[in-house]
Amino acid sequence: MGVALVAWGRFFHDGAKVTVPAPSTDPGKPWLWDFLAKEAPALHRAGFTAVQAPPASKAQGGAGRGCDGYGVFDLRDIGSKPQQGSTPTRYGTADSLRRMIACCHAVGIDVYLDVVLHQLIGENGGSGVFRYLGADSRTLNGRGAMQPGCFRGGTGNNDPIPPFSHPDAVPEPCFDFPFGREKVYQNCDPPGYTVRDAIDFGD
Repeated sequence: MGVALVAWGRFFHDGAKVTVPAPSTDPGKPWLWDFLAKEAPALHRAGFTAVQAPPASKAQGGAGRGCDGYGVFDLRDIGSKPQQGSTPTRYGTADSLRRMIACCHAVGIDVYLDVVLHQLIGENGGSGVFRYLGADSRTLNGRGAMQPGCFRGGTGNNDPIPPFSHPDAVPEPCFDFPFGREKVYQNCDPPGYTVRDAIDFGD
């Protein structure tokens, strides 16, 4: 049996959502990835065998105060591209993420990153259109671009709204609410596009 540290949290301060300290909103505080890298030996000594980390993907708002990683904009941007107002994510840069994972592994701690494949938010090419910077960090030719046929009905409801595709079957539709545009996997147009993209992202 192992013991995992849930390494993030969302709090409320003066009515605003605050998600873990970061230099962009708390000067002098370390990024979460840097903090965990530094504390890895102490976590190991305390008996932790794993760290459960938040989603590492770029969220709407980039490194902003309320960005917790669950309002995903670009799955493949882990803090390396200037999108959504910052290059780092709320938790740090791509290099600091890699360093944190290496530091944890060096002391025998596993790292589990949460992953969000359910929805996207922050569309930047019109209704239901997501385009991402490519490897040159200048051209919108990055992988994982999405179009209206990749999503079900409008934000906040489950009804199909043209030109959006029909909703997928879910066990309890009234409890299945999106945080933006909710992806469809069964009824995607073109067929199979979102499934292939999720597998590519996982790889």
